[in-house]
Amino acid sequence: MYYEVYIKRNTFLYNFVKVDSGSAYSNHHQAADRITKGFKVSAYAKDSIIEAIEPADTLQYPFILGVQRHPEAMDTKNPLSGNIGRKNLIK
Repeated sequence: MYYEVYIKRNTFLYNFVKVDSGSAYSNHHQAADRITKGFKVSAYAKDSIIEAIEPADTLQYPFILGVQRHPEAMDTKNPLSGNIGRKNLIK
């Protein structure tokens, strides 16, 4: 199922994908309703489902990015999928 994902500005994910929103693909029947201490929500769906999380301190933990979708099943030209697959996350 395709749906719209909204990216929060001033997040690692936003700086990486360079878009405020985009179409994503997922077929999950479960989702996180809360996240643990030390993480923050960086993207969400229209129905408020958490779509991405990242560490609150990305300087200390630069290698973690969790997404609730299937980037590998999406068009590589889509910034929500292609950028994740083809770019090095380390600057």
